[in-house]
Amino acid sequence: MTDPTDPTDSNDNTERSLRTIREVPAEAEVLGRIRSLNDAEDYAGIIAYCESLPEEARTSDVLGEWARAWNNQGQPGETEPFLKALELLSAVPEDARENHFWNFRRAYALYWLDRTIEARPHWREALRHRPGDTDTLEFIEMTDRACAAQMFSMPFEERVADFWKAFSEEEGRFAVGVQSITLGMGSFSAVAARIRELLKLIDNEKWSLGIHPPTADDPRPTIVFSPQGWRVAAFPMREFLRRAPVELLDRWRFVLGVQPMAEDVFAKISIRLGGVSLSPAELWVTPVTEDHALRLRFTGPAFTGLTQEDVPFIFESLEDLVRFSVGEAAQMRWFNQFAIAPWTGEKVQTGNAGKTVEASGGTPAEATREEGVRPADEAPSAGPREDPRMRLTEFAAWARRKYPDLPTRTLEAELEESVEAIEMPEKDPDCDFLMDVKRIRTTCPGLVNQYRENVKDFTIEYERQGVAAGIFHFRLADDASAEAKTAARESLIRFMRDDIGPDAVLVTGWGTALRYDYVECILWSSRKALEKLVDWCAAHDEVLYAGWHNYVRDAGGIWFKNPNADGPAEEPGDEPGEEARGEAPAGAEATEANEENRLSAGRAESAEPAPGAENVPAAEHATETETEHPSAAAEIGVTAKA
Repeated sequence: MTDPTDPTDSNDNTERSLRTIREVPAEAEVLGRIRSLNDAEDYAGIIAYCESLPEEARTSDVLGEWARAWNNQGQPGETEPFLKALELLSAVPEDARENHFWNFRRAYALYWLDRTIEARPHWREALRHRPGDTDTLEFIEMTDRACAAQMFSMPFEERVADFWKAFSEEEGRFAVGVQSITLGMGSFSAVAARIRELLKLIDNEKWSLGIHPPTADDPRPTIVFSPQGWRVAAFPMREFLRRAPVELLDRWRFVLGVQPMAEDVFAKISIRLGGVSLSPAELWVTPVTEDHALRLRFTGPAFTGLTQEDVPFIFESLEDLVRFSVGEAAQMRWFNQFAIAPWTGEKVQTGNAGKTVEASGGTPAEATREEGVRPADEAPSAGPREDPRMRLTEFAAWARRKYPDLPTRTLEAELEESVEAIEMPEKDPDCDFLMDVKRIRTTCPGLVNQYRENVKDFTIEYERQGVAAGIFHFRLADDASAEAKTAARESLIRFMRDDIGPDAVLVTGWGTALRYDYVECILWSSRKALEKLVDWCAAHDEVLYAGWHNYVRDAGGIWFKNPNADGPAEEPGDEPGEEARGEAPAGAEATEANEENRLSAGRAESAEPAPGAENVPAAEHATETETEHPSAAAEIGVTAKA
């Protein structure tokens, strides 16, 4: 079935004029030509014709039909046609997107790219513009099920294998490129651009890479992969590097996380983003401790006359400079809260209240902070405590004195650190999974926090990489002892680590709640992992209820065991917010969505059912008061970049 959106009439464009200036054909002519090609199912012909059109003829409707042709040209498992469709749809002006066709076509491309979280709101919009459309309704149901299960047509493990295969095939070209750079005859940008092209199916906007030539100590070129301080983004990156072929490691060095620069080199660098240039020698930093959290407050001559537009660039540059100073592992561990204050000159004194007092007069810069969750056994601190202000060039030495293990800290070790929280659980029997948790331990708190807030940024990033993250939940008899629950949970964790294995699943935490116990994990191959979990459920008679729910809170989940699936609404499996709509593996059951939480039923336009037929809060003004980092995301108990 093809895309049902009908173009209007048109004819072919012509070129006439002795000067070979091509006339711009009328839109009606263009759309008529497209319609005749579409009737013949000549989607390649539509694409070729649209590519030949002058820029002026590529109207919003033409771009939409061009995208539709790419959607119809695409086949299951392909990516390029659907990426092309998205690119064209993104070129449509904002005021031309408020219609059924634009939303349908975008949702359709996203659906076949396994980007179901992003597709769902576009299906809803398509249905709003055409209520009751049967194709849109059918696609909504299909997308809901796919979003719950996240059985990717190309999971992370396959994407990574394809990257390393392609890298190995082009290794010689990369080595020559690095050699030419070493001799001063080339640029890192060409090599880096090609590597990023190979990375496109597992790339993340939070990933960055740097290429370094061989040194006297190591004859191998080095490629440094950085999650830019984002803990959530670091887990797939670590797994990606773990899968590097052993034979490549003899000739290349792949490093997770930015390493600290030599202090003499660091003192000479400068970073320019936006209209602001920052250098360590001209920046001052004051470490401020309050409520057991450390924040770095920066000031310097470069902050004079800042505008609101400068602030995001300032914070990004400061993060980079701190990473270059102490390394990314230390920055992520200890130095992930930033503030900036107006420049008041080099001579300052610090008062007991933690206010920066201007030696030459002027307005003090009051410290501001975000409220974090304080563990129950910790009392409030007596107020902010400031260390002496220092130049940023002196910061690494101060940090090593404060944290003696800083020089040996690695990002791999940082990702093994977990956070534990004791919670006051919701007692509503119909609350969503995890909201009734009493105790939770996790190495990836950003995922938990976004689930609770019903924010999807991290899960969207994971889905784009073919990664699923969520919880396997299970329930024993109501009179089961705490020891029995712990034994079942430990058995499940061992099964995930030993039987399913690290190539398919990474256990990141666990929790216990009023109704269920949980094991949190990241799935590198969701199909393999979930099919194996069916076996574990079958082997454990003491487990009465068991299922999977990813970290898209309103997406539903999959039941592996649920004796009351057909029972009354108050029974497990039919609780509001707990619906399961996934394409469940053999042995698992999908239950229907609660009407209140589901999209209004669904499939899309009448001719696109299958391929082949078709938060950054605003920062305060930097010159008025100290400004908090605008992109800080809270860990459990700590304000930090997630």
